[in-house]
Amino acid sequence: MTTPTRSFRRSVAEKKGVAAPPIVEFTLDWVDDEDPEKILRSDMFHATRPTDERLFLIAAMAGDEESGAASEAAAVMEIFRVALPAEEFRTLRSRIKDPDDDVNLDMLQDVLFWLMGEWSSFPTEPASNSSKSPPATGVKSTGRVRGPGSTRSTSDSPASST
Repeated sequence: MTTPTRSFRRSVAEKKGVAAPPIVEFTLDWVDDEDPEKILRSDMFHATRPTDERLFLIAAMAGDEESGAASEAAAVMEIFRVALPAEEFRTLRSRIKDPDDDVNLDMLQDVLFWLMGEWSSFPTEPASNSSKSPPATGVKSTGRVRGPGSTRSTSDSPASST
């Protein structure tokens, strides 16, 4: 089964009034080990949030306990394959394959964690202009007093005497 291209899906979504998923830009720099100020290579990437269904399937793939680390690595790469334009994914893959480049799976997992935060709709910081709770008035609801029918009896109950 073939899937429509990303540009086609965006145009259909725009026509329906549904906003296209946000694109998050990030850069991966290859820094010289001897001189951290010297950047040997820098690539810009544009990640589009995958659908919830796609993310769920990829998470299931990562959680496969039988495959272990290989399954996790495949899941991370699959998310990047889905999220990045084809040319950018090829660039990323070639950087991972290069033994001299410092891009590795741990770095990509960190980038993915950051991307998930950027893609989510949860605020990372509380709004500074949010309204405060109204002042407390009336009696507090803690420290209830037992009613007269709730007192304990010190006499033997009929059930305990035989």
